[in-house]
Amino acid sequence: MEEVRIDDIREDLVELVDFMGMDMFIEFCEKFGGCHFYIPNKKSIARNSRNREIKKKYNGTNAKELSREFGISENHLRYIIKSY
Repeated sequence: MEEVRIDDIREDLVELVDFMGMDMFIEFCEKFGGCHFYIPNKKSIARNSRNREIKKKYNGTNAKELSREFGISENHLRYIIKSY
């Protein structure tokens, strides 16, 4: 088989090839080819860690300070504390 070239790759996947390199992209295609999945953004994968930190720092009286520190509303902060 001839070598796969960048012009063989669909235009919407070229950025992924640029990021991981052609060899890794080919391995990725061998392992996951045909699958459909969502790749979360960094903010959403860090959310659970942020919520654990909020819960750890919360002392019952510092909701306003923590909401400012984490850039969320006090209502959302209280929801996190109750939920996690």
